Amino acid sequence: MLMRTGIRLAALGCVFAAWAAAAAAQDQTGAPLTLTDGVQQALAKAPAVKFALQDVQAQEAVVRQARGAFDASVVLTPAYEHHEDNIENTAFFNPERVKRGFASGLHKGFGAVADAIGRQIALGRGDLPLCPIDGSYSSYFVTLPGSVLAVPVCRPASQTQGSQSLDDPNNFTFRQALPFDPLSSFTLETLLASAFRVQVSTASLEARERSNELLLTVQAAARSVEVKAGLIEYRLGALPEFVYSNIASFDGQFVKPFRRGSIFQFSASFDGKATQFRDKPIDPKFGGTDTPNNFGNRLEVAWVQPLKRGRGADTVLAAERSAAKNLEASRFTFQQTAADQALSAADAYFGLMEAEETAALTDASLVTQRRLLDTTIRLVGAGDVAAVDATRSRARMSAVATDAESARLAVLEARARLAEAMGVTAAESTALSTADVFPASPTDIDVTGLARDALSRRADVKALSAFLDTSRLLLAAARADTRSRLDLRLSGGFAQRYFGPIFQSLGDENGQHLTNDQYLTYYNPVGFGRALKTKWEPIGLVTATFQLPFGNNQQLGRLAQAAASVRESEIRVTDIGRTIQHTVPKLAEQLDRLRNEWAQQQDVVVQYGTALDDAQRLWAAGSMTLFDTLLTEQQLTAARLRLVQIKRDYASAAARLRRETGTLVTFTEWSRPQLNLAGIVTGR
Repeated sequence: MLMRTGIRLAALGCVFAAWAAAAAAQDQTGAPLTLTDGVQQALAKAPAVKFALQDVQAQEAVVRQARGAFDASVVLTPAYEHHEDNIENTAFFNPERVKRGFASGLHKGFGAVADAIGRQIALGRGDLPLCPIDGSYSSYFVTLPGSVLAVPVCRPASQTQGSQSLDDPNNFTFRQALPFDPLSSFTLETLLASAFRVQVSTASLEARERSNELLLTVQAAARSVEVKAGLIEYRLGALPEFVYSNIASFDGQFVKPFRRGSIFQFSASFDGKATQFRDKPIDPKFGGTDTPNNFGNRLEVAWVQPLKRGRGADTVLAAERSAAKNLEASRFTFQQTAADQALSAADAYFGLMEAEETAALTDASLVTQRRLLDTTIRLVGAGDVAAVDATRSRARMSAVATDAESARLAVLEARARLAEAMGVTAAESTALSTADVFPASPTDIDVTGLARDALSRRADVKALSAFLDTSRLLLAAARADTRSRLDLRLSGGFAQRYFGPIFQSLGDENGQHLTNDQYLTYYNPVGFGRALKTKWEPIGLVTATFQLPFGNNQQLGRLAQAAASVRESEIRVTDIGRTIQHTVPKLAEQLDRLRNEWAQQQDVVVQYGTALDDAQRLWAAGSMTLFDTLLTEQQLTAARLRLVQIKRDYASAAARLRRETGTLVTFTEWSRPQLNLAGIVTGR
């Protein structure tokens, strides 16, 4: 009897020593990870947090873009323009046609006059011929050398100088060439001299010589005009068909918008322009245009001042102010996302802790069942216990083995959940293990204090409040845009223009000794330089822009949308506040219930531990069956597992309460999180 009792006690000692060792052992698959390290890795690697951070950076870019609307800008615009049109559609058509018609008329008219004078001389006549009738009854005059007065070279065909018509010749008295012989007086004087034996006077002879000399001089002048007019007609050539102009310009502008809606502008422009005829030389004597190349400089300062719509400030600043509020909201959203991810990672960590402790307790129970089975088999062989005890022990061991496999599978699943919450790869998840344990007693939490400041600390509440401010800013801008608009623009400055010399291929003809080097093309910088030396002329302009909307459906539609957006934001802010006020008391009640259950379950574990010690002694003394001993051990293991579950639930509820009250993650700066996990777990 004493020997059998010693065997049982030795077996029980080995069994419970192994159980204690197994209960203390942890899965050493990888380096242990603390709760703080796991949550920090989640905040650094989790995709949700990264997305929220990228959204903040995107909103920072939007703010920068909105501020760019008030940046000063310098715009430089070099340009080249080419315009071409049919000459009939331009102002050059009539002058060019008249120019060629006049040259042709002079050539033909003076040629006819010179021929008529020649006939007068051939007939021995001393008077001027009649002017040719060309339909306009023109008179022809020339300026003889040594004189400044124009003299006629023919007698008008009519007594009047105006245009006349041949349709009714009775209305005008036409002058006819009289049949006068300038030599008749000379013949009379010769006869008288013969009769009276006196000397002949030379007056008639001198008159004849002078008339002949005058007609020859006038004929030479008319012929000269004929030749020169013909040369001009030949050089001008046919009427050009197309007119083209080239413009080279360089414009510079400095613009500075202000946040009050005003705009300051400074502009400087330089342009050179040339106008020519297609397929004609640039010399006006050879058919080119006599429009000189011109160069202009212009300096101007302008100020634009809105006078209505709040002087433009509400509309102009709306984009920047709303972008700044959206940036503020995105930062609060990032903080709330970080808090949510921290809670997710912490809850997954608690799950892994529970799974590991459950696996350890189950493995310890399995070791105990194996030891008990071995001892029972030996006792059955010795005839000390019935064979049914061995069968019962095997059944219990198989059930515990199944629980152990399930517990190990639960550990793998908990590692996967933690890896997903932390944002690590599946390969890294196999090495995850916890370095913390649940505390022996629940930590004290000031639920009342946390609940009191929950609304003011929650980042998502701040984010929604910022979005509400954005909606109100856009509403104010939309309301201002529905009103009429009046902008005043004041501008003034100075301008100058220089006209370059016309190209003269034969400058000596007019006494202008020019060379081709003096001609300036429209893009020549020298022309702009010469323009700067001319007199600056003042310029000024006052412009008022008044916009009076009729119907105004577009702006009124935007106003309605902005008003609806404000109401939606107000509903969201109110709803989240109501949700927080309902959730926090529920969590406080849950924590209080778990605290009480923790204390009760702790007492249950102690009681079952005492019962198992008593069962061991009684079984060793033969006063208790193996069934009762196994049952007591099973109840103790279940109580321990339940205590682990309660601890995990309490830790999760405590972390969630801190998240709901905005204290799980705090920020010294918007992007630097500080974790508040104190008291939830402890180090091993």
